[in-house]
Parts: sequence; C-alpha cells; structure tokens
Amino acid sequence: MLVSAADDRQHLGELADRFGPAVRGFLARRLSNPADVEDLSQEVFVRLSRHDDLKGISNVEGYILQVAANLLKNRYRTTSRTLTVVPFGLGPVAHQEAEAASPERILMDKEALAGLLRALAELPERTRAILILNRLDGLKAHQIASRLDISVSLVSKEMMRAAAFLRTLDL
Repeated sequence: MLVSAADDRQHLGELADRFGPAVRGFLARRLSNPADVEDLSQEVFVRLSRHDDLKGISNVEGYILQVAANLLKNRYRTTSRTLTVVPFGLGPVAHQEAEAASPERILMDKEALAGLLRALAELPERTRAILILNRLDGLKAHQIASRLDISVSLVSKEMMRAAAFLRTLDL
C-alpha cells in the first residue's frame, strides 16, 4: 500500500501534537535551558520525519522517547561543558566550572545533597534500593526486578512511590 507524503505529514503532525508535551517534559527534567529543551524536542520530530514507515512502529511512544534520550546523550557528549543536566530530585542547578563556583553555591549544593540523603534515608529499604538501582546504576525495571527477585510491576510501583515522596520535599 502506498502512503502519500501528505498522509505521512498528517500522521507526523498528529504524533507531534500527541507526544510533544511528553517529549518536552522528558527533556525539561534533564535540561535547565528552555531553549535546549525546545531545540531537542524539534529535533526528535525531525528525526521521526525521516523514518520510512511511521505507522509501522509498534510502540510509538517508546520509540519517540528513545529518540529523545539518544539525542540527549549525543548532545551531552558533544557539549558536556556547556549543557546542564538536572540531577533527579534536585531541580535546576546552574552549570559552573569547579574553579568558578562561589562559596554560596557550594553551600547550597551541599545543603541540597544533605536534604536528598536525609530524604533517601526516610524511604523504606526496598524503595530506596530500587531508586538507587534505577537512578544511580541506570538499571531498567526488568533488570531491577530480576536482581531483587520481585515483579516488574512492583518495581514500577515503588519507583512511583519514591518519586511522589521526593516531590513532596522542599529540596
């Protein structure tokens, strides 16, 4: 079946309308500069427009977010000195070279880190372990489930629990 270019553009537009906010949110949680968020969001859909068979993608949302993650990794690799990645749970952090960090900034960062460590200590042991395996070790839910001998569903629930708890804190 031949698909016209107009159909492809319309489908791409629908995907951008449907998943654009999720892509921008995904990137905004990892970048501090709104211009970088917009640039990478647009690049996600530019890359998607180059895909030969958009309708043939079985998990469109997963595919789109993977494209965004890959672009973020590539951008970070090429501009690691100027691009600011936002650590999980700490909110936007200004990018500064270590030599140029002010004493106030260092104190604020130390206090934020101490607050995060206190918050982690308040989490139940399994929830804390899952959060650390995911955020620090970079393991996916199925890998954590296998390592801790629990279900993937339970891993997801514990991650949501940890994220909700951390959002309630004033870090």
